[in-house]
Amino acid sequence: MRYISQYNLNTRALELFITGCCGKCTGCHNHELKSYDIGTKITDEEIERIALKTTSNIVDNVMIMGGEPLDRPTEELMVLLNRLDQTGLPIWLFTRYEITDVPEKIREVCAFIKTGEYIEELRTKGHTYFGIELATSNQKILKKGTNY
Repeated sequence: MRYISQYNLNTRALELFITGCCGKCTGCHNHELKSYDIGTKITDEEIERIALKTTSNIVDNVMIMGGEPLDRPTEELMVLLNRLDQTGLPIWLFTRYEITDVPEKIREVCAFIKTGEYIEELRTKGHTYFGIELATSNQKILKKGTNY
């Protein structure tokens, strides 16, 4: 599993883009992340470096995006998620899948999960959940303990 990271000032989030996606979303906004061969390889040492980044006083959230995180083996993703869960920061997972397709053990550690694939014909403006503007009207963000 590989990733690319950045900091988002608006959401005060460390964003981890898990590279690789087998989806076929027309108009994908992260098409450059579809390859499974780009980014930094996630090793145990790299996970510790990621966790260290969360100790900054400017990081309030960790957002896992893609590519498509759920197109990776669940156990690989869980190693990362379990370590991030130890930071105490809310973990956000962005996926094209529906909540019923997200494995239970992943749902247990994520505070928020954005669901629904990008469908160009449903593109919209002002479709906002928890301060995050979503690209298409079929997408939503679910909050642990409330919606799932």
